[in-house]
Amino acid sequence: YSNANWSELEVEGQGFTWQGFLWGDRIAATWGVREDTVSSLAANQVSDDSSEVDPTNPQTWGRALANPDPEQTGRTSTRGIVFHPFQWLSLFYNESDNFAVGPTRVYATLNPIPNSSGVGKDAGIVLRTPDSKLELKLNRFETSQKNVSGRGTLASTARFGVNTYERFAWATI
Repeated sequence: YSNANWSELEVEGQGFTWQGFLWGDRIAATWGVREDTVSSLAANQVSDDSSEVDPTNPQTWGRALANPDPEQTGRTSTRGIVFHPFQWLSLFYNESDNFAVGPTRVYATLNPIPNSSGVGKDAGIVLRTPDSKLELKLNRFETSQKNVSGRGTLASTARFGVNTYERFAWATI
């Protein structure tokens, strides 16, 4: 008895980014957009106790999806601005939305689950000493995700990731 599976993931994408400086470089603005199309195929070996199926021959396998060539398209965009009114003060704002590139997932009914996506906003202020050797950054952010499953969710980041980032920050200082 053999139990094998096979999968293939193809991603095609294109994007555009822009960065500009205004008012004697006191204002820096950024904008970017990217669109990705994800195609994925998967199959599971069909066999029983009385037959051996060659794992190198996908022709003998059953499809994992009702649609033989599932495809999803998503867009990621980012917008941001930084304003430096004084050498010791900077104000910033960013918005982004994203589409996670990954294999197609399905419900028990074999209908596709849309790839995960999210939205984020952050704004803040940076204060620095006259010699720029020390900075204090105050930041407020909001993030949300949808169509997320398993690892990599905001909940798991809140439980495990924050401590990791905090340790990295202290090790860097």
